[in-house]
Amino acid sequence: MTPFETYAAHLDAVQEQNARIYGLPSGGDVWGGASARQFRFDPRRELDRNMGVIASYIQPYDVMVDVGGGAGRVCLPLALRCKEVFNIEPSPGMGAEFESLAQEAGITNARLVAASLAEAQAPKGDIAFTADVTYFVRDITDFIRQLEAAAARRVMITIWSYPPPNRRGKLFEMVYGEEQAVLPGQAQLAAGAVGHGDTYQRPGAAGVSLVGERAAADQGRGHQDDHGRPCCKAREPGPGPGSIRGPL
Repeated sequence: MTPFETYAAHLDAVQEQNARIYGLPSGGDVWGGASARQFRFDPRRELDRNMGVIASYIQPYDVMVDVGGGAGRVCLPLALRCKEVFNIEPSPGMGAEFESLAQEAGITNARLVAASLAEAQAPKGDIAFTADVTYFVRDITDFIRQLEAAAARRVMITIWSYPPPNRRGKLFEMVYGEEQAVLPGQAQLAAGAVGHGDTYQRPGAAGVSLVGERAAADQGRGHQDDHGRPCCKAREPGPGPGSIRGPL
């Protein structure tokens, strides 16, 4: 299978297992209510090492597009360090928490775009960013294309080396008597992004950085970009022809 097919197969296996064990999704805003409230973080908190790495790519004049930004865990602190941020967030519950946090923190340059990335009518940013979203995106090729189209300078994708929904795999096996199917993580995304770069390069496209959140905090475990900042994968497309939780 191609890297893209392998990536999709991981997600298909998870969805098949979940449907068999839990039943089909009931619809509605699965990320609203208590799920959304647990993602509330103080926008004015001191940045941890992971956030510090992400912030090092942001310039004061930048416009940032955060795809699936949820309640603003990442983009609200960065709004204090750049010109403007747009949170592309289709979940009404997450969007409500985002707007509430921004108002409470007195942040006026952060705007909610209540839509999927494919449907969003947001201005193009300097940076397109997404965190912990790609685990749930089946068509990763199209998603990366959309991210590239949303960015003038750089695309940043941050994920954990091992997908958070799979951290209770041992408990899952004890309860259900079978191994938990694993969502596509950093290794699968890196392989897919390399394949994407080989196949879909175009002049002037934004550079793509895959920043593993755990690895980003440990410079020794990742690569470095041209400025010595840690990242797991960085690519600047050369010349050539011609970028989930529901659809993002």
